[in-house]
Amino acid sequence: MSTRRLAVLALAAVVLGTLGGADGCPLAVNPSTTTPQGSTSSSLDVGGQSGALWQVQFDTEVLVTLRLASGQAAAKKVPLRSGLVDLLGATISVPDLCWRTDLVCPQGVLSEQTAIQQPATGGLLVGFNRRGPLAAMKDNGLSGTLSGADLSVPLGVGQAAAGLCALGSSSAILASAYASSGTRADTMQGRVTVAYDGTCAGLGGAALPADSRLELSLGFAGKRQ
Repeated sequence: MSTRRLAVLALAAVVLGTLGGADGCPLAVNPSTTTPQGSTSSSLDVGGQSGALWQVQFDTEVLVTLRLASGQAAAKKVPLRSGLVDLLGATISVPDLCWRTDLVCPQGVLSEQTAIQQPATGGLLVGFNRRGPLAAMKDNGLSGTLSGADLSVPLGVGQAAAGLCALGSSSAILASAYASSGTRADTMQGRVTVAYDGTCAGLGGAALPADSRLELSLGFAGKRQ
């Protein structure tokens, strides 16, 4: 086995073992605004049993959505690093939210190099960062599914540990994988969405209604290493 192959496998094991290193109802959007050239397959290899590393690059704009119990909803895309948005009478600062350690923003869920494995038992195992409510997870990876070319990885972990914001049930990683030839996927396009109730999200000064839900959704592109 080549030295390069050994190095890749070792790094994949480290990423899955350390869950990403140091340092999000899924939105009804197409994971990709531009479909990469290539083919999809019902038996795509996105990592195999040995696991593979994926280089992840996030978009520079995040979609901020505020939903009220009355059914009202408003959404707007803003710059990730400097986003300030007014929705339904509430002013939301994305940088202030993402600075907090009691929650995790979409760009904090996956590492720049993320390991994906397809265990022999089926499904997916995706490396992640132990940040915010994800720090309470005991598994060595996020469990997901691959249906055709579509990856679905739920992030909701139920009741969060004391002092942490719980991720809502609509939190998920959704993506589509593509193979330039054969069944070995080498690119993907997707979104990471995290959701929090208004009480928790409003702790940073946003003054959100207690019966509201705040969602942050960020697109990303993945390239297999």
